[in-house]
Amino acid sequence: MEIIRMQMLKATQDAANMNEDASQRCEVLTPVELRIEELRHHMKIESAVCEGAKNAIKLLQNSKSPDSKALKEVQSSITESSQKLELLRISLEKRITELGPKSAKVQLLKEELDAANPALHTPKDRFYKNENNSSPFSKSAAITGKLEVRLVGCQQLLEDIPGRKKDNLQLMLASPGESKSLLRGSKNEVMAVIKLDNIQVAQTAWKGYSQQCWDHRTSIELDRSREIEIAIYWRDWRQMCAVKFLRLEDFLNDQKHGMAIHLEPQGILFAEVLKCLITESKVKNCFKLHF
Repeated sequence: MEIIRMQMLKATQDAANMNEDASQRCEVLTPVELRIEELRHHMKIESAVCEGAKNAIKLLQNSKSPDSKALKEVQSSITESSQKLELLRISLEKRITELGPKSAKVQLLKEELDAANPALHTPKDRFYKNENNSSPFSKSAAITGKLEVRLVGCQQLLEDIPGRKKDNLQLMLASPGESKSLLRGSKNEVMAVIKLDNIQVAQTAWKGYSQQCWDHRTSIELDRSREIEIAIYWRDWRQMCAVKFLRLEDFLNDQKHGMAIHLEPQGILFAEVLKCLITESKVKNCFKLHF
């Protein structure tokens, strides 16, 4: 199982580093263009995770003594990455309309969206069709220290997610004994999950959907860490409905303050940075994301 995890991690790192050499130069981007580059970057990463997980499943299934627990873990990884890809794709489609018909990037982005559609391409042809194109989205700086945050609530989440149906969606957040409970769960309850460099570090309780539903505080230890991911879930068959990736370097020198974080593909997360204690950082990036 450790070998399989390492293979999946390598696939993620390869995707994250794909454009690092080309991204060393500074590039002036509009807010919409910057958001698009972030979406493209994470779509490549999640595509790589899906492919790595599928290869891991083949190895497990061909094993003389299949590990059912490991198989379930890898299948859960595929489901999670697939749902993220769906949300990122929806967001990218929306952002393309904001560029305007005269933008030179519109056709390229439409081709990438087609390439990312599993129904139209084989795995080898997916999203990486344009992988040789340079991108200004560079690797995040490594940060060591402590980050204390408070998740307050959310609003304007996506309620109808294209392609997801109650009768064909695999529940990934629950064991078999909890699946029926989730299917009967309140459509108005939401939960947030926080990951640090793809490792879950915290989650809120299920609470009624509102701007102040959680009031959840958490302290996160940073050890050469780069990125925080926050995903929002409905407590029913729709599951993951929004996601946001935050580069830790964007919190450097920031004091206690509230944030209204715009989620992908839509929605706003209300949060607060309570403390950001940085003991070591190496900032190489030449632009900063805005929330």
